[in-house]
Amino acid sequence: METVEGFAQQESSVLETVTATRAQATSIQANAATISDSEAFKRFEHAQVHLSGSLGRLLAVSEHYRELRSNQNFLALQSLLVLSGGAEWS
Repeated sequence: METVEGFAQQESSVLETVTATRAQATSIQANAATISDSEAFKRFEHAQVHLSGSLGRLLAVSEHYRELRSNQNFLALQSLLVLSGGAEWS
C-alpha cells in the first residue's frame, strides 16, 4: 500500500509543480517594456526557466513510465483487496 501511495504522491507532485510553474510563467507577459526593463526581463526569464525544468520532469516521468505507474499499482492493489475480501469495489 505504501508503494502505491509513494508512486501516486510523486506523480501528483510533478503535475502540481508543472501547473504552478505554468501559471507563474503565463502571469508574466513579455512585451517591449519587459525587454527594456532588466528586472522585469529577469523575472520573465526566471519563470520560463522554472517552467522548462518542470516540463522536463514531466516529460521524464511520462517517457520513463509509458503508463503512469500509480495507475498500474492501484489496479493491482484493487485486485488483491477484492480477491482477499478486504474491500468491495464498484
